Parts: sequence; structure tokens; C-alpha cells
Amino acid sequence: MTPNNQIDEITDKISFSDELSKLLEKDSSSVSVKHLHGSSKAVTIAALWKFRKQNIFIVTDSKQSAETWYNDLQLYISIDELAYLTEQKADLKFEAQNLDYSKLWLIDGLATLQKKDHSIAIATANIFDVNLPVKSKLEKSLRKIKIGEIYNYEDFINNLALNGFDRKDFVLATGDLAVRGGIIDFFPIGCDNPVRIEFFGDEIESIREFNPQSQRSICNYEQFEFIGSVFQNEHSEFFSTIYDYISPDCIFVLDSPETIEAEYENFELPSQYRKININKLGNADITVNSSPQPKFNKSVQKLIKEIAKLVYRGIHVYLCAEGKIHLERLKELFENSLDVLEKGGFDESESIINDKKRLLSYISWLEQTPAQGFILPDLRLAVFTEHEIFERLNVRKPGNQKISSGGITLQELTQLNLGDFVVHADKGIGRFDGFETVVLGETSQDCVRLSYEDGDILYVHLNYIHKLQKYSAQEGVLPKLTKLGSPEWLKKKSRAKKKIKDIARNLIQLYAKRKMSEGISYPADTIWQKEFEASFIYEDTPDQAQTTSEIKSDMEKISPMDRLVCGDVGFGKTEVAIRAAFKAVQAGKQVAVLVPTTILAQQHFMTFTDRLADYPVNIDVISRFRSKKEQKEITDKLENSQIDILIGTHRILSKDVLFRKLGLLIIDEEHRFGVSAKEKLRELSSTVDTLTLTATPIPRTLNFSLMGARDISVIETAPRNRLPILTEIVEWSDDSIKHGIMHEIERHGQVFFVSDTIWELEKIQMNLQMLMPSVRFGIAHGQMTSTELERTMERFIEKKFDVLITTKIIESGLDIPSANTIFINNSQNFGLA
Repeated sequence: MTPNNQIDEITDKISFSDELSKLLEKDSSSVSVKHLHGSSKAVTIAALWKFRKQNIFIVTDSKQSAETWYNDLQLYISIDELAYLTEQKADLKFEAQNLDYSKLWLIDGLATLQKKDHSIAIATANIFDVNLPVKSKLEKSLRKIKIGEIYNYEDFINNLALNGFDRKDFVLATGDLAVRGGIIDFFPIGCDNPVRIEFFGDEIESIREFNPQSQRSICNYEQFEFIGSVFQNEHSEFFSTIYDYISPDCIFVLDSPETIEAEYENFELPSQYRKININKLGNADITVNSSPQPKFNKSVQKLIKEIAKLVYRGIHVYLCAEGKIHLERLKELFENSLDVLEKGGFDESESIINDKKRLLSYISWLEQTPAQGFILPDLRLAVFTEHEIFERLNVRKPGNQKISSGGITLQELTQLNLGDFVVHADKGIGRFDGFETVVLGETSQDCVRLSYEDGDILYVHLNYIHKLQKYSAQEGVLPKLTKLGSPEWLKKKSRAKKKIKDIARNLIQLYAKRKMSEGISYPADTIWQKEFEASFIYEDTPDQAQTTSEIKSDMEKISPMDRLVCGDVGFGKTEVAIRAAFKAVQAGKQVAVLVPTTILAQQHFMTFTDRLADYPVNIDVISRFRSKKEQKEITDKLENSQIDILIGTHRILSKDVLFRKLGLLIIDEEHRFGVSAKEKLRELSSTVDTLTLTATPIPRTLNFSLMGARDISVIETAPRNRLPILTEIVEWSDDSIKHGIMHEIERHGQVFFVSDTIWELEKIQMNLQMLMPSVRFGIAHGQMTSTELERTMERFIEKKFDVLITTKIIESGLDIPSANTIFINNSQNFGLA
């Protein structure tokens, strides 16, 4: 991220950085600055750094604080001038070798600092206890290679191997080395991706960074500098501390020194360094007049009135949002609300609202946002963030995001067994025969060997493995191998395309009738709709924003909507549905939300109620958790239009459940409903808008959508910083189960233990209770009474159970954030969902 001119204006206004700089020139080695709120800390240090052109080292008390500093400083300083030295997740390979992984991530950052005239490093105090190789050893390990230069090929490989690089078939992790003919792949310390060098004899022909999964090149280098060692087998006499790598004129910035000293008892800076204490208790050399961004309770009108008061005092306001989409939405909300407010009746400071031109002249709009807003009245500066206005989380992590590509990955390829069927996009179906080195002239290349009909062999270079896919079909179906050189595969593809067109033609005719019928045309978004969407506490993923836009566009058309939203669990399908429901309710229509289980109905009821708490929307739930008397009251209210959104199970399809103004039907987990239920749905939804949500669409539904007969939206972008799901298939092991459960409980989490039969649940509980007497277990299954089941789930959500032993009753999209581990007993007995 590179700063822009508007952001430079902010640092230019921090005039007290000059005073801070002068104090640093005096004999005192320590300067204190007090009352810096929010992200004004980062602005102040960025302004000081630009003024002094000197190395700065920021020390914080936590990794979260370090991340905030790093992300804020990216706005004002080029990312090339920043070094993030806070501890990263250890590579399992180095953990297994009992190596101090902290050396690996620290060394690269420190080596980078050595190359810069002036930079800013951010770290937590714990890194000052790490033993590092002495600086001279690091400098000796730095190697520079260049295209066209001569290096002894054998010596180059041996040097890497002797310095800790591990010879492998393929490079996947830091410290790996692979050699194939004239190609050397290696993964140096601190690099995001491995590097591939191609030799012609002893001359380097090319240097490129590549994706270890897809094997595709990312970028090329004319020359490349790297650390040629992973620092194994070090002895104590070769250790030094981090101070050996920090220049003596570096300025240290301690963020909340008392907290750092309390967290790290032994932390103490050497006396030769100058330091700045930020927000230290007691007297300060500089006391800044600042305040945090006010609370606006998600109200844009309150924001406008606050800005009017600031403009009245001559204060310039920067309104910041993360990306163009959020900024445009904030602008639109601001201008719409301003038009509504332009009617007078304000006090003297707010009267500036009526002078729209003057008000807007004091506002700058920025597509980049700090973590927290702040006001510096003496400097006539205020910075407000969009996520704080709408009380939304702003979660950003330092570092680059790695992007995977299509096709089979190298990792998946190495997991294939000999004889597995593979499909080549151009050549057809063959068998995987392993890897083979093919010699062409004076060079050798690693290839995938595929066998075809009549013993034909095809060698696929690793650069083209994206053309391969593992063959998949119904269990037990064996495909016929393709004959290389024959038109057979092309004919098959042609026939498949024709059949798809025929199916599509029939489906289009079927759904054209629905499209021609008239439904409900909803009005454009209101200010309430825009404020409601902006108040979502998490940042929308691009797919979520796109899906929301597509659904609302469908709802505004005259023909009934029939859209399938497909996305993994936790990717934001429910939030998209709530937005659609809110749009329908604002138009005076009722919404039915159909779910497969009573537990999911109750959870959706809680989610909808929580999200719509600030708006006059009546929500209720009907299921077997409700008594007959309560169900009768609900149906009466529904018929009299006293309920806007009704959430329920199959009970919604009963004859006594009558909607007076049904406008939107939301079906969650459609694959859980049978044929009879779908016939009733068809009657119910012939003219109303229908939104179907699923993580595992049934083939027929997916087929309709892929053919274009039903509209489909796919939410495939994971929420920012979502960790991948780790899945292991193992035999029953008391030790493994105990280790997994205790590990989750130790990090204050909860566990699902799922079995396929009810009669086994109590037996499993007795076994696990004997293994772990201190752990609290609960049991839930479909044969319990509604009261018992509801109470059990409530107690689990309230964390009165550590482990819930249950059947697949919990499978339908339950959202319990603290439950991050699940054991599935007899998993072979469960279906796809």
C-alpha cells in the first residue's frame, strides 16, 4: 500500500512532531508524549520519521497492537520502509527439528532493515530475548545471484544443502530444496514463495518466484538476494541479541511503557538508545490535545451534526473507508441524510448544515482507513473511520495474502495413488503412473506420466499440471481410458455440450413461464437499508457485496426472483438473507424463512432479532419448541399482518399458517427438504420472490442454476483472516481424542462429538468421562422432547458444557463461534452434507 497526497496532508499537519524532534536532540535520552488517542499515535510517529529521516523501532505489548501499528503506518509510509517483526506461526518442519523458528522470521526482517537508510520496525517486546546468529554470520550468509553470471552448478547445490536446506522431491516449505536437471528450486528464509533458478551449464538463464502449489511463475528477477542458510547447528558462542542488528542512532518508541514492563518483566533498553514513551503515566514533555472518534450509534445524521460542529470551529474532517465500495456507500448515505437535514432548526454550530457547499469543502474522502479515528482540535484536524461509525469490526492482518489457482495443485498431485484416474483437459481420461524425469537433449525435466488406452503414454511437464483434474464420478463407476491421437475425446466433449444445450433449452422453457408471470417489484434502497447494511459488524467480502447487489436487483424487477446462493458455512449467507428480508419488510411485505430443524430455526430467530433490533420489525419463530397455544397466537398474528418475518420448520407449510402479504420466501439448506415439501413450496412461491441458501446444493438444483434457468450467486471468498479447516481421518484412539478435546478446552473453546446412532451416545459419554473426569459433557438428539433439546442447546451456547455429544441433528448450519473442533464417529455412515 502506498500513501497518497491526501494522506500526506494528514502527517504534514502534525506540527508538534517538530517539538518532539527538538526534545530528542537534547541531553535527555527519554521523551514522553501523552494523550495520543486512537491512530493519532501512528500519525505522530510517521510525521516524526518523515521529518528526521531516521530509523525508528516501535515496541508494543501485544501482537494485536503491533498489527494495528503496522496497518496504520502503511497509510503514511511505503510498505517497503516498514518491517513487521512480530512472531509468526512456526513452520511444523522446523518445530519437528526443534529449531528456534523465531530466528527465521526475525533474521529476514532485520536483514531487510540493514539495506535501508531509514525505516520503521514494529515488534513486541518478547523478541528482545531471542538469541540470533551474530551479525557477521548473517552478512556472510547473504548471497546475490544475477542472470548471465557464472556459478559452479554443483557447488551451488552443495552450498545450500550444507547450510541447512533439505533435499525434497518438491519445494513446499521454508528450507526445502529440489533439484531437477538444470532447475534448482529452493525456499529461502523470510520469502513468501520459493525461487526457481534455471542453469545452462554453469550460467544462470532465469530467476523467478513461483507458486509452490500450482507451479506457476509469479514474477521474474534480473538479480536476487537471499539468506543462504537456515542456521542449523548453532553454538552459544555464535549467538548475539537483536541489538547487534539495530543502528546506535535508532529511536525506540514504547507504546504504553507500563504495560510492556508488566507483561515482560525483564525488558529494559540499553542506555545508548533514545526513546519516546507514548501515553506513559505521570508527567509528560508533550501533552497533546486530542480525543477519540465520538460514538455515532450507526447514525449518519449524528455524524453530520458532529462534523458541522467541527467545521464551525474550522476543523478539517477526513472520512475514511476500506475500499471504494464502502466509501461510495458512505458518501451516498451522507448526501442523502444531508438533504433530509437541510431544513433548519439547528443551534448556532449546527446551522452550517444549511450551507452545504461550505460543509463539503471541509471534508476529504479517503479509500484507506486507519484502525481508529481521532480529533486533534489544535491542529484543526479530525479523522473519522467508516467502520467505527457503523460499529463494525476492522480486521486486517499484515503480510501478503497467497492466492491459489485453478486445476490440480502439486500437493494434490503428490497425494494421488498409482492407477488413479486423471482427466487432461485436451487429451482425455488416463491413469496416473507417477513421476518421471525425461531427458531432452542436454536437459532433463520432471513430468507426470499418464497411461492411456492401448498402452499409450503422455508426459505432462509440471508447468502444465493446471490442465489436469482428478477424475470424479459416482462410486463404483470405472471410466474408459481415452485413445491418444483419436478424435474420441473431442467427440465426447462435443456430445456433452450438445446434451447440455438440450437440457438448458428445456429448462429455459420451463422457467420462462415463471419469468413471464408478474411478481412484486420492490422500490430502490432506502436510507434505512443502506444504514442497516453498513452496520454489519464485519467487513463484507467482495462476493457478499456482489451477491447482495444481485439479490436486490432481482427484487426490484417485476418478475419473481428465484436465486440460489451457494457458499461454505460461515461465509455470510445468512447476513445476505437478512438484508433481503429487511428490504421486503420495508415495502410492507411479509417474509417466510424455512429451515430444516428446530435448533436452526431458534438460532436464526436469535440472529434476525439481534440484527434488526434497532428497527421496527416484528419477528417470530414457529416450531415444536413452541406450545400449541403459542403456535395458535402466532398464526393469528401472521394472518392479521402483525408478524413481518416468520422463521420456522416444515410447520410453516401447514394449512393453518396463512400469510396475508407474503413477499419473500427464504429457504435455508434446501437439500434437507423432501419432494412433498417442495411441491408445497412450489404452490407457496409461484409469484413471490424465492431465495435459496445452501452449502451443499442438490444436483438438480445446482444443475438448474448452472444452466442459467435459476439465477445463482456463489460466495466463495472466505472472510478476511479465516483459518483453513484441518481435516484428519484416523482410527478411534483414546489418546488422540483426549488430546484434541483438552487442546480445544485449554484455549477456552468447545467441542462437538457426533455419532450416527442415538443408542451409542451414552456409551461414548461414559468412556470420555472416564478419560477426562474434569470435562463437562452434554447429550443432544432428535428423540428428546423439545423442552429438553432446547435447554441442552442453550446450556451449550452458554458454555455450561465443554463437549456436546450428539447426532447429526446439529448439521444444519449451526453457528456457535466457540466450538471449533468436531469429532465425527463412524463418518462413513454420513451423507455428503
